[in-house]
Amino acid sequence: MARPNLFTHRKYRKLSRLLGSEALAVGSLELMWNVGYADGDPRLGESVDVELAARWNGEPGKLTEFLLAAGFIDDCGDGTYEIHELMEHAPDYVKKRLKRESARKPLTGHRSDTDRPLTMTPAPAPAPAPAPAPKTLASPPLFEPPKPVLTFPCIGSGPKSWDLTQALLEELIEAYPGISVMAECRKALQNVKSGNTKTARGMRMFLTNWLNRSTRQPRGAVHKETLSEANKRRLGIQEP
Repeated sequence: MARPNLFTHRKYRKLSRLLGSEALAVGSLELMWNVGYADGDPRLGESVDVELAARWNGEPGKLTEFLLAAGFIDDCGDGTYEIHELMEHAPDYVKKRLKRESARKPLTGHRSDTDRPLTMTPAPAPAPAPAPAPKTLASPPLFEPPKPVLTFPCIGSGPKSWDLTQALLEELIEAYPGISVMAECRKALQNVKSGNTKTARGMRMFLTNWLNRSTRQPRGAVHKETLSEANKRRLGIQEP
């Protein structure tokens, strides 16, 4: 179950915005935390291990990037990642279970020769320790990332593409009620593909500026022919 204050926390709101879905954010966090709760170890491994724990089925590396940006995982500095403050926020039942399991571990000791009985029955060989629970899960993903409405090619050292999500499109439609936002976004995409390429960080500002200009002066306005002009054109009369 989700942590009591998760849905009002700023880190959760940020992750939901990055993923474009609250359901995807909740599911990814719960699956990742459950892997850590299994043995109380916050370390997940490399980026691929993080995304396998969360059963991520999107672009490789994206979920790790978003979890790190939102503060739900920490970079260990050696190419691996761990869950941020896993046991500090773990539910009570997890802490109690791990405490009970720790108390049940057998204690090793030494008995002197005087403590041994005169006749001894050989003790049975100890059972092999169970294999640790695997960090990677082979089950099919429970969630799929939302498909972008449009994808813009980008330049620079950052990501080579930028996605216009459904959530952002709805936000722009609400902000610009006087124009066809979807049509303008398609025009902007053609402009970018024609050579006016931007960096991924600058794409949202580029799109906002494009819509602002479209609001002030709609692009591609078509001259409507008056009845008089149509009649003159049909009779072959040229304007002086």
